[in-house]
Amino acid sequence: MTPVLISKPEYSIEDGWHIATASITVNGKTHQLKFKASEGPLAKGFEPFLAAALFPAMKIGQPLQISDVISPKLLSATQTIQDIFHRWFPEFLKIPIQAEPGLADEVSHPAEVGAFFSGGVDSFYTLLKHQDEITKLIFIHGLDIMLEKTTLRSKVSKEIRRVAQEIGKPLIEIETNVHQFADKYDYNGSLLPSIGLILSAQFKKIYIASNLSYDHAFPDSSHPLLDPLWSTEILTFKHDGCEANRVEKISRISESDIALRSLRVCLQNRDDSYNCGQCEKCLRTMIGLQAVGALERCAAFNKKIDIEAVSLMKMRDQLLPFAEENLCVLEKSGSNPKLAEALRFCIKSYKYKKIINQLNEGIREFLDSPQGYQFVGGKKNSIFKSLWEIDREWLFREVFREKLKKMDQKFLFGIVRRLYDTCISK
Repeated sequence: MTPVLISKPEYSIEDGWHIATASITVNGKTHQLKFKASEGPLAKGFEPFLAAALFPAMKIGQPLQISDVISPKLLSATQTIQDIFHRWFPEFLKIPIQAEPGLADEVSHPAEVGAFFSGGVDSFYTLLKHQDEITKLIFIHGLDIMLEKTTLRSKVSKEIRRVAQEIGKPLIEIETNVHQFADKYDYNGSLLPSIGLILSAQFKKIYIASNLSYDHAFPDSSHPLLDPLWSTEILTFKHDGCEANRVEKISRISESDIALRSLRVCLQNRDDSYNCGQCEKCLRTMIGLQAVGALERCAAFNKKIDIEAVSLMKMRDQLLPFAEENLCVLEKSGSNPKLAEALRFCIKSYKYKKIINQLNEGIREFLDSPQGYQFVGGKKNSIFKSLWEIDREWLFREVFREKLKKMDQKFLFGIVRRLYDTCISK
């Protein structure tokens, strides 16, 4: 079995940017991974590239080989990382890692505390929550904004630098192509840890803002179970913010004028817009702001909420908790009944579609089961009433047809049915 190979990292400085590169060879194909940081120093080790290569190696079920030492703490933790990820996603196989545990000759003792900062709800919440402790912010190019989108990157980078300056925190910008490498193997896990590890010469702790609260922390690439496991003897990763749901986070950041001006949530960025105000994520965030009474003060959105667009939002299981949290607050406040009704319609439509899909997949099997028989038996009146309201002409026709069939069988011995079949065949 051919192992996945990581070459010895190389380092350089170009136009003041610190660069680390290494090649990862998978199934005979070599991928050049690159990290480019606006500020150094960068870590001199294999750990960032191990983090980037682990899940692709698991995806193809091949060993991972490193020709040097790896942090003993991280190397040991990769077994637990694999156990968790394989349990969540069985197609990612557990693999051996061929490396020697050990520390680099020159072990630094950095003092900085960082936080990955995108300008979104989660990262703003973590920044405001730990503002006194955090000493530097980290913004990543090539994660949610692809490197080739230079106009949008410039616009967002300018605003992120503005936030950092106003809040009094130095900003490190990172450019990386790790996301493109990850896409080839259908995963996006460990991207933030790999970037954090390349900065471990500067930071003793880095905060990773949570996407979900504890009650909805479904398996994901960034998770309170996984993120801390990427820590080393030098750097600790802290998954932060699971104690608050999205509306609670929005309520917290709505107290900050800087956040309300610079909040960035859009993933579609139509026409290179900072926030398009039309996609599901923009609408979801705008609803949350409306629910806590902060939308009119939020300069990050220059559009009003499109009520019809809310009712037609595309929903999926991972987004449902956010929508239900928004609806709960809207219903309690009673401040915007039309918006609440549109969101309620969107949620119900999604749930009804799920029911329809499940019934389409197993309706016959369900109706033939004891549970199906019991359900229909107990719901006859409501089923009949629903059919009557939906299509009473069809119901009359079907009932008459069944009655005629029984009369034909009982009194005419099926003569009408045979005549009907004869006419159809001609």
